Amino acid sequence: MRLLLFLLFVYLCYILLKSRRKSSGNGVTPFKDIKKRADDIMVFDPCCKIYYPRKDCIEFKDKKEILYFCRKECKKKFLEDRKKGDFK
Repeated sequence: MRLLLFLLFVYLCYILLKSRRKSSGNGVTPFKDIKKRADDIMVFDPCCKIYYPRKDCIEFKDKKEILYFCRKECKKKFLEDRKKGDFK
């Protein structure tokens, strides 16, 4: 009988802890947080021809795509060359 009561107590504690974990904070675990995972993505810089961490990039939204640059100078050079027809 004591064993049964002990197992019931352990089960209730488990359910209580599980429900508190879901309701604490914003309820998002690190594995489900898209923004944190997106910071680790390496993106291609079309000007320098290198891969660079997305969180440190300069973003440029074009009509068709999003381009990423490692520095403001790269973005400026790319846009100037693009007007001349040297890039896409």
